[in-house]
Amino acid sequence: MTVVKCSRILELIERLHRQSGLERTLKTELTLELIRISIRAMLEELQPKFCEEDLRRMVDFGHESGNIIEAKARHELPHGEYIAIGMAISSSIGHQKGKLARVDLERILNCLLDIRLPIVATHHDRCNANVLWTQISTDGLR
Repeated sequence: MTVVKCSRILELIERLHRQSGLERTLKTELTLELIRISIRAMLEELQPKFCEEDLRRMVDFGHESGNIIEAKARHELPHGEYIAIGMAISSSIGHQKGKLARVDLERILNCLLDIRLPIVATHHDRCNANVLWTQISTDGLR
């Protein structure tokens, strides 16, 4: 949702994780700003869809393929790590379809890596790329 809705959140995440020498007070202020903006963005996204008549939501970014990988890998990693992998896949697909600039794809992938989230699931035998793509291209792209 950060990538799509509020670039300021992404900027804060990048700043917090790339500048390790930030003084504690500034880091606390940036973290509090990040939390406030994130809550506001989440409420703005979910409030009009409270009854969920339309199930396509920005907050689900990464869940499309992340949940498929999570099931295939039998939940061996924390849920958020699978969603990060799903975000990387969705961003890559967006770039391949011409919907996301290369610079934005790299920014998303670098941000995930900077905060120590995985962007691939190659260590799972059950996460074969061909098997995953077959399921993602049917179940995950709807």
